Amino acid sequence: MTDGAVNRILALVFLGIVVAAVLVIVVGQTPQFYPGSVAVTRVTAQYDVRPDGGLDVTETIDYDCGESGRPLDRVVQLRRPDDARLDASVGDRGTDRVWEVSDITATDPDGNPVPLRTKELDPNQRPLTSTGIDGWDTRLSDLRIQLGEPLPYLPGGRRETTFILKYRVHGALDEVPGGYELNWPDPRRMTERSDLRVPVDQIRVTTPADVSSVACSAHSPDASHAVPCTTSTTTGRTAVFAHDGGAMTVTVRTTGVEGGAEHDGSQSPRWVQVVTYAGAAVVLLVIVGVIARRKLRQRPSGAPA
Repeated sequence: MTDGAVNRILALVFLGIVVAAVLVIVVGQTPQFYPGSVAVTRVTAQYDVRPDGGLDVTETIDYDCGESGRPLDRVVQLRRPDDARLDASVGDRGTDRVWEVSDITATDPDGNPVPLRTKELDPNQRPLTSTGIDGWDTRLSDLRIQLGEPLPYLPGGRRETTFILKYRVHGALDEVPGGYELNWPDPRRMTERSDLRVPVDQIRVTTPADVSSVACSAHSPDASHAVPCTTSTTTGRTAVFAHDGGAMTVTVRTTGVEGGAEHDGSQSPRWVQVVTYAGAAVVLLVIVGVIARRKLRQRPSGAPA
């Protein structure tokens, strides 16, 4: 083998090592995320059930960033175990209930866009808690929608603002005998954990066909049990729910829609994902190296290297 051929093989091996190292860094590390505040003052919401099973959510959020000036984090669930306890580790493989959130926009009451950032996080992991360890993360996943920019610290300050947040959810409907049932936010998550509970004054739901039955549960921030909402009214394709001083989960049954709950196999631990990506890159480069070496061997004797 000529010196040129040896140099090519060594270059490919070196390239493989570099690519594998870069993949480990890129996949294993994520940009620093600084959580905002979840202390919402009040929310009024509009839920529009679409014929394709999607749910269009519009939330009018009153928020006081107080003296800290932190932006608002609105938390929306994305994944939870469907066959195990909520804090089940990713090592306990199983089936998860999943929700897809898309088409996220945010404005002020005058329609002007406001700064918006999103981050998918396990609520049991850093930076939300100090106890998370990579490889021991849980099967929970939330989308944190961060609204607004950080403001300077203002001792004793009271700084109120209003955001209009819109997003679309797929997977919020459950198939039931004779139709479909909207359950949003997730009743199990709302009952067993407090991190999704924000004070909601009113929720208005519209459906493609007449509403056949409704229910509503209210949750205080620190109570593990739910109580009935203050009022629930239904007129044709519209249901309106109200409560004073708590979070709400609404249940609306209707027809004329498609879809249903969405499920997925639980995710692998993070270190498994990193090793998989890095291993795939190395294998690909080895294959390229073998092909290149064979072509070099087939080169006629005396040909330029």
